[in-house]
Amino acid sequence: MKGQIFHTSLQFFKRISKMFDKRDNKQAGDKRETIQEIAIKLAEEQLRTLQAESGPKERTVFVLGSRGAGKSTALHKFFEREDNPRPTLALEYSYGRRTSGTQKQVLNVWE
Repeated sequence: MKGQIFHTSLQFFKRISKMFDKRDNKQAGDKRETIQEIAIKLAEEQLRTLQAESGPKERTVFVLGSRGAGKSTALHKFFEREDNPRPTLALEYSYGRRTSGTQKQVLNVWE
């Protein structure tokens, strides 16, 4: 964990250095950002990055309804399964997995 904090701090330092370099190279008539505006932009960017990395990777769904309502049929269509659904006896578990970039996602379904 300490390595991540240092890595993030190093990224923060590099980013703020780049922003100041760009600011110094602007012409006199250009609008310049204050240090507060730069800090707010950096904080917002880091928050978006953290939320994207630590977003939910596993979800659970409970499907409830009357007998013969089509719960299993709807789930088979959602998971793009070819076989015909059989009648559910009491409680059935199924899951779906997918990989989006480097993030793995799992959907647990109870019906």
